[in-house]
Amino acid sequence: EDLQAQGIKVEIITVGKKGTVFMNRYRKDLVVATYECGQNPSSVEATAISNTLLNRFLGDNTDTVEFVYTRFVSLIASTPS
Repeated sequence: EDLQAQGIKVEIITVGKKGTVFMNRYRKDLVVATYECGQNPSSVEATAISNTLLNRFLGDNTDTVEFVYTRFVSLIASTPS
């Protein structure tokens, strides 16, 4: 919301079920692509994700790429990293 308030267009590519479910629930309007992969993505899945990010960056569609993820703490909790 802070970036959008500054006039910066935000687009999100989600990887994994939890991130996709969260973004679809709260900010579906920002999601441009989703990748559903398991705990250990295959090289084919990882290549597809990286190709999407790289093509958007090199095609002047994207200025920056940021990774947001959680850090496993326990079965009950995880913290944003």
